Amino acid sequence: MSPPVSAGGSSSLACSDTFHGSSAFSEIETRTLSEYITTIASKLKVYVSIHSYMQMLLLPYGFTRTRVSNYNSLLDIGQKSIASLASRYGTQYSVGNVVDLLYVASGSSVDWVMGVHGISNAFIYELRDTGRNGFVLPASEIIPTGQETLDALITLVTESRKTF
Repeated sequence: MSPPVSAGGSSSLACSDTFHGSSAFSEIETRTLSEYITTIASKLKVYVSIHSYMQMLLLPYGFTRTRVSNYNSLLDIGQKSIASLASRYGTQYSVGNVVDLLYVASGSSVDWVMGVHGISNAFIYELRDTGRNGFVLPASEIIPTGQETLDALITLVTESRKTF
């Protein structure tokens, strides 16, 4: 299944910060990444996309409320991952489906790797903070964010390996 690029949550206006491009992979960065992923897809078991900000661990799909077939497994992995993250500094994250926690967001790489390449463990981290500073995270929070995210990623990969 190839997920739709412009099913909602994105804009056709080139000046918008949610511009979906003129077509799938129309921009050099996304095209290059998609070409690389295609060459290694048979080896990939886990895919993680890292964004900011909202303190969330998001699960596919972003283009529909329909949950993926392994949603409960991803939710379990996600809950363990964010518990690991919180154990270092107490930072609280939410975990759940993109549409349930945020909004319809079509054209995401996690939807694509899962739908096109069958990579069943796909996640999106929305890092610190919850919106107070927006995309301009204070310098004092950068290293702690990296440390707790590494804790979370180690748990995510460890738990994901149990599903292979």
